[in-house]
Amino acid sequence: MKIEYVTGCTCDSLTIDGKETNSMSIKDVRDCVLDIISRTTDLSLLEEILTTYVETNGDFENLGHCDQCGDSIWKYTLEI
Repeated sequence: MKIEYVTGCTCDSLTIDGKETNSMSIKDVRDCVLDIISRTTDLSLLEEILTTYVETNGDFENLGHCDQCGDSIWKYTLEI
């Protein structure tokens, strides 16, 4: 399997074995993602994938503002 991602200027392209992912079935793209995840041994990368998924698909809650450092505190929750 060969995956290529090209970005810059006005062109963004993600292909799997020469096929644009936006013209592939969701099943074929999902199978590729599952294959990649099953081969991953880097915990920080898996955590990044989970974080992105929860931020994108979870419920958002603003927990407030930290008076010490000035940061906002957010919580994302996803129940599966």
